[in-house]
Amino acid sequence: SLFLFRALGKILYCKRASLTELDSPRLPSHLSEYERDTLLVEPEEVVEMSHMPGDLFNLYLHQNYIDFFMEIDDIVRASEFLSFADILSGDWNTRSLLREYSTSIATRGVMHSNKARGYAHCQGGGSSFRPLHKPQWFLINKKYRENCLAAKALFPDFCLPALCLQTQLLPYLALLTIPMRNQD
Repeated sequence: SLFLFRALGKILYCKRASLTELDSPRLPSHLSEYERDTLLVEPEEVVEMSHMPGDLFNLYLHQNYIDFFMEIDDIVRASEFLSFADILSGDWNTRSLLREYSTSIATRGVMHSNKARGYAHCQGGGSSFRPLHKPQWFLINKKYRENCLAAKALFPDFCLPALCLQTQLLPYLALLTIPMRNQD
């Protein structure tokens, strides 16, 4: 098994082996911008060996990928792949079926989008250690659950779900109290 941050490092540093002309055929000239050297790791195997659910691995990847890119266009392309992965795992009916595909798109998309690390000869520059961070999603989710409990505690007699209390009732009450504070 792989430690989580080591698995993330394998994806984010995306080490590659240099190819010779005889190793594999090259892409046509109109697709040359998509050409990359061969990866040294299989992203799906890395995620599997980390023993993390794919959607959780995607959260860690999403939190940390920006520090490993040098061009804004590459960041945009990587964020598009992460968005595609979120769309695949967003539907509750097919989430369990598409989780592996979602993780594959996210990991391969981030690795392919980083042109600065697209070739073996580019691996030396800028590959110093960068700290990895826990996703902010955990903190936000914890705060959301605390707010749900607080809203339920404030209005125990209301038959509304906590989400409705937070998004509809509390903002409405806040608007009502502003005119009441006005002296006029």
